[in-house]
Amino acid sequence: MLDDMPRGRPGKYPRCEFGSRLAEARQRAGLSQVEVAEALGMSQRTIAHWERKRSPLYPDQLITLCRLFDVSADELLGTKPTARQRPGPDSKLRRQLVDIEKLPRTDQTYVSRFLAQVLTERG
Repeated sequence: MLDDMPRGRPGKYPRCEFGSRLAEARQRAGLSQVEVAEALGMSQRTIAHWERKRSPLYPDQLITLCRLFDVSADELLGTKPTARQRPGPDSKLRRQLVDIEKLPRTDQTYVSRFLAQVLTERG
């Protein structure tokens, strides 16, 4: 678990850098805390908590957030300068991609083949 909880009294933390970056990425993606929570299968309260103060975060949650917001883990964690190299998919498409990842492998293959066919025909 990525746990960088500050020590001290609960509720007295200033907004942490990760929380600020998370909120900014979410807003750039045009998503609400509720939409992010649904994509991760958790409560809106957890997302709000992550944005307000340092909080434990599992690596698989970080990966899903990165995919949802089309950002690198480095960008969210602040381990290197942020730079968007290309515009990512819109927020509705991001949510659909996260949903596709939840499908069984055979259904993911079907969706992939369908998209490949559509893109080839439009090519």
